[in-house]
Amino acid sequence: MNTAVYRNQYLLVLTIIIIGIALRSVEYASNRSFASDEALTAQRIVSISLKESFFLEGKPHSRMQSYPVGFLLFIKMFIQQYGASEPVLRLFPFLCGVMSVFVFLKLAAEVLRGSWLLLALWLFAFSRDLVYYASELKPYASDALITMGASLLFFKMINQSLSRLEVWVYVLLGALAVYISFPVVFVLISVGGTLMLYFFFKGEWEKTRQLLIMGLIWGASFCFYYWVSIRHITVDPILLKFWNVNFMPVNEGPVMVVQWFIVVLKRIFSKFLQLPTALAAVGFMLGVVSLFFQTKGKFIVLVVPILFTLFLSALKMYPFDGRTIIFLFPAVILIIVEGIRVLGQNKSKFFEKVVSGFLIVFLAFYPTIFGYRQFAEPFGAEEIKPVLQYIKENGKSDDLILVYQGALSAYQYYAPRYQMNNQIQVMDRKKALDFANHIREGKISRVAKRFWVIFTHVGFDARANARLVILGRLDSVAKRLDGVMVEVTPHSQIQTIENNISASAYLFSLGRNSP
Repeated sequence: MNTAVYRNQYLLVLTIIIIGIALRSVEYASNRSFASDEALTAQRIVSISLKESFFLEGKPHSRMQSYPVGFLLFIKMFIQQYGASEPVLRLFPFLCGVMSVFVFLKLAAEVLRGSWLLLALWLFAFSRDLVYYASELKPYASDALITMGASLLFFKMINQSLSRLEVWVYVLLGALAVYISFPVVFVLISVGGTLMLYFFFKGEWEKTRQLLIMGLIWGASFCFYYWVSIRHITVDPILLKFWNVNFMPVNEGPVMVVQWFIVVLKRIFSKFLQLPTALAAVGFMLGVVSLFFQTKGKFIVLVVPILFTLFLSALKMYPFDGRTIIFLFPAVILIIVEGIRVLGQNKSKFFEKVVSGFLIVFLAFYPTIFGYRQFAEPFGAEEIKPVLQYIKENGKSDDLILVYQGALSAYQYYAPRYQMNNQIQVMDRKKALDFANHIREGKISRVAKRFWVIFTHVGFDARANARLVILGRLDSVAKRLDGVMVEVTPHSQIQTIENNISASAYLFSLGRNSP
């Protein structure tokens, strides 16, 4: 640690770091059930070779991994050493989440001092998404870590010239980083390119030359990876359709773009960072202005990647919302805290301390409350394991199992663990109607006398809740005998697809008068 920056606050810094690691550790240790997309990812990682994950040409979406090959390599290394359990599969994201707390401290020290550095570190330690995704089988925690590392490199170049050895070390690290994290490419391109122009016009020829060398080799490495692998992902129609609502709607006019941007910022401030929206918005705007007029280098490192990612979103090349932009959250936190620092400035030192103290407490309050709840109630949003255990204990080997389409991946992943070899059918609203008609026609009774229906990852819209629609159709033709429901506390969750219901299952008997 660079204790020269925060020597007088060393114990406070250490305390916040310990809290941040503890939050991530408790979330990881809870060993929550894989969510539907996590379970699908786990199956693919185990079943698909690294070569198949790298060379994607000609492979349909269901057979490929849209994750960086380096991310998959680390996970496969852990699997070979320790097996393929949930904790092992989540170990690399967890380690990245823990290391990111230390790296963020170094990054924050480049921008802030004193109480403001402590506030930024506190917000990072308690950030809902950064805590949650440190134990999720996704590359978002590693994205945040690696992009922060790239930002630190650029800050070092701003502050001093690099030696020849340092240049080639960073060349190698950058060339490898593009295989571990997709978003790090945005930082390397946007910040590296802008800084090169900045140094060029300032007449700093050595730094310009160094960035040109690094940029050419980083670019060549990425171009190779893009050609053999990533280009097949960027045109995948399933992925484009899934993320379509998260692209900037440039074709719908400037008014819609502004409205979209306001909604996205509100979601980042209030939902993902758990900050008071109005104060965070003011802090963000003031922070951007302050960084621009204070030090161009800080503005380039923190703000330019956000603008570049927005540009890619406008081109429908990268979604700008939620977990896909977690790598920007460290910069957003630093910008907001810088803006709040400016907001609290006053000629009167006493008044400045009072106002600044109030702003710090107010900004840190909601993330702290969330952190406490997450610490006290670490429970998965799609907790299917208790449901399958209940079916194993109360079901029969000849029971038919209807699996809601959103639960299929999780069921397929966990069913072998519970020795569940029952015949299954995939269920959605339309298939529930067909199944009910088959019961009326007597077709199902030839296959089984009882059936379970399992729900998790339940979708619902303004018209109806899929779980309730399906249950209503089944209740009309069969007798409900039993059920189990796993509930969660919504305020402690990254997401709850269906209110506070994590997973559920219901047992039916054919014939309304059946025992």
